[in-house]
Amino acid sequence: MTDELLKVTLAALLHDVGKFAQRIVPVAQRPKHTDAGADFVSRYVPEPFRAGLYPISTHHDPLEEMDRMTKVVALADRLVATEGEEEQETTPGRLRSVFDFVQLKPKEGMSAIPTPDEQGQEHYFPLKGLTLEDKKGPFPEKGKREVSEATYDTLWQSFVGEVERLAELPGQDLFQYIETLYYLLQKYTWCVPSTYYEAETDISLFDHSRVTAAIAACLWADDISKDQLDMLLNRDEEARQANRFLLLGGDISGVQDFIYTITSRGAAKGLRGRSVYLQLLTEAIARWLMRELELPPLNLLYVGGGNFYALLPLKAEDKLPRLQHEVSRRLLAIHGGDLYLAVEGIPISVQDFSFGRWGQRWHEVGQALGQAKQRRFSELGDKLHAVVFEPQGQGGEPQFCQVCQSDEGDTEERDDVRLCELCRSLEELGGRIAFAKWLVWGELEPTDVAGKRSWTWQDALAAFGARPMPIDRVEEASLAADVRRVIAYRIKDTRFLIEPEDKLPRAYGFRFLARAVPRLGRDRKRDDDTMAHKGDIATFNDLAEASKGIKRLGILRMDVDSLGLVFSEGLGERASISRVATLSFLMQLFFEGWLGRICDEWPLSKEGHGKLYLTYAGGDDLFLVGAWDAMPEVAWSIQQDFADFVGGNQNVTISAGISLVTKKFPIYQAAEMAHVALDDQAKRTVRLRDGQQVAKDAISFLGKPLGWEDFEVAQQMKELLRGLLKSADGRGPVSRALLTRLKQIYDLYVRNERAQVKQLLEEMVSLKDFQRDIQYDRWRWRLAYGLTRFKEGHREREEELDKVRKWIMEGGDTRIAYLDLPVRWVELLTRD
Repeated sequence: MTDELLKVTLAALLHDVGKFAQRIVPVAQRPKHTDAGADFVSRYVPEPFRAGLYPISTHHDPLEEMDRMTKVVALADRLVATEGEEEQETTPGRLRSVFDFVQLKPKEGMSAIPTPDEQGQEHYFPLKGLTLEDKKGPFPEKGKREVSEATYDTLWQSFVGEVERLAELPGQDLFQYIETLYYLLQKYTWCVPSTYYEAETDISLFDHSRVTAAIAACLWADDISKDQLDMLLNRDEEARQANRFLLLGGDISGVQDFIYTITSRGAAKGLRGRSVYLQLLTEAIARWLMRELELPPLNLLYVGGGNFYALLPLKAEDKLPRLQHEVSRRLLAIHGGDLYLAVEGIPISVQDFSFGRWGQRWHEVGQALGQAKQRRFSELGDKLHAVVFEPQGQGGEPQFCQVCQSDEGDTEERDDVRLCELCRSLEELGGRIAFAKWLVWGELEPTDVAGKRSWTWQDALAAFGARPMPIDRVEEASLAADVRRVIAYRIKDTRFLIEPEDKLPRAYGFRFLARAVPRLGRDRKRDDDTMAHKGDIATFNDLAEASKGIKRLGILRMDVDSLGLVFSEGLGERASISRVATLSFLMQLFFEGWLGRICDEWPLSKEGHGKLYLTYAGGDDLFLVGAWDAMPEVAWSIQQDFADFVGGNQNVTISAGISLVTKKFPIYQAAEMAHVALDDQAKRTVRLRDGQQVAKDAISFLGKPLGWEDFEVAQQMKELLRGLLKSADGRGPVSRALLTRLKQIYDLYVRNERAQVKQLLEEMVSLKDFQRDIQYDRWRWRLAYGLTRFKEGHREREEELDKVRKWIMEGGDTRIAYLDLPVRWVELLTRD
């Protein structure tokens, strides 16, 4: 990667920093943003890096006065920004949430769900540095967009204060400076609108700047000529239609089996390590590809959830077959075909950056990746045939790993569980990452995989030129002589710019690595008579024992509904590369950032330890293991926070599936049960809401799929019934026979409904009579009679029992249809 390319990248990254600086002064005194940007460079950028940053002040000059570098930055800026004339900003304002405008196309016969914008609602992010300390940090709120210059000045002073500290770090080269500056811009300009024109208020300055830098890097790497730049800047139609970029997508397949297809023995320790390893592997491969293509890491538009997207110059297409072959060869050697990376690119023209076209291109990459995953390892040709059909293992009596079932390499007994070297190392990774404060990432020359049959997670990542080290202090990282470049990520904390004691040159950043690992609150003897000590990581058995009522383990899986459509069509004609980047960043912020905070703050068990084990969260989904009674409550909390995060937009929803299993139940089967509850039950839930037919946006718990609106009502009944079974204010508890009676009433309703449906299908009754018969069936008088009998025996609880009757009766034929859920829920909660 040349210094010229890095200088162009830095100039593009800072090209609009003056728009941030402008807003700290009143309009009448406000300089041009190009002048304010030039002043920022002269004040805060170290002198060795200033040369070549003149496009910051000249990218709006007349075309004939620009040199090639300025034209590259100017073109990149125009491709990202709104087409149209420049307008003068007036009162500074806050960043509007892009979720206010997301709308999915309605299915046939259905009406479109209105967006918050269409309902006259506006949501704006607080103008403050990125933090997870409280909900006011990353969450948008209703209100006015205007904000004072003084508020902007407070944010600006914090930003330039850290930029000054960055300039003082020892020994940084230009590459490291850009990486650290990237994270400072993310921290402080994620909430700053890129412009304040009406059409642009939902694109952050951070996303606008990073995408502009990625485009500029592509143009420069492609050796675009001044004549070609002139044609594009003058909007020559033929030049705009010609393909010039490549939108690259990468998707690791085999993730679900790799993480979850393990036995229950040793699963708790290994699950976390496996999920973190996959995140590190995705990033290691993505960064290696950028190095091989001689592009900066910020050309990666998105990395997370086993996926990545990158913007490349078109000429990179010629190198992709070789790179795909090399990735596949290494993954096959390490994982024996269990994991595969599909890589596909779609040619992009300048015209494709226009609003409305980018979402479709993003969708096309996703489709191409889906097809590529059907041809796993086909690029290896005859070499794949040799690997598949050559003798495997080491011969003799196999010593299978009891976690992953592999017989490769040497196994070793650990806590009465036989583990292969990879599983042992993944357990170690899970333990190290659980409470590490830093992730120090070293880059080195990729190691060779030929002839190696036994692997650790460190070996696997080194094969792609990465050496991540989870540690407590950056100075603890053991940097071998072969490490060429280092970046230190602060985990779950944006206060990342420090003065290291060792004075070694490194870049700095932050990572919202979602994690929640419960530790025991006191010493205790486990069921197998072994001693567990305070501070030890809780096992799945410990979590099950911490449950209220029946001792079971709960598995929660959640993901965003129709995410592909949200990206491909949700923004409609507003779709642009910057908005898609903003949407990706916000999704990542919620799942990798805020979810960890929800779990961290969850109430402890009576034994004093956490009840939740956040095994995985990234992209748009999560996998949570814990005490079963916490699962429906934490699912509800996540759904409520997600709804707040998207401004109540019912086009962007989330669904959940929960399974309950015994302590010894195989975790891979429990994961599959939760997957079925999510995909086959919750996501297939269709019902009427406010007179409109809606689908998904639901939860399946105890085998009962419900829309979240009905689940909220079911929780009310659960609390009411649970309270009745307890003594309260000197009043005795109601007999558990109440639960039996309510279950009988529900069963009566179900039998009658089935009979009525049969009659309706056979046209023996009209739809009107069917609805009447369902609503006024025998279950109603059986309910009234049964609760009257209970009132006679529990006069002191008569008011609460009457609330039970009203809860059911006032819900028509809706609440009776899911009465079994709160009844079963309370039965499990109160079982000894």
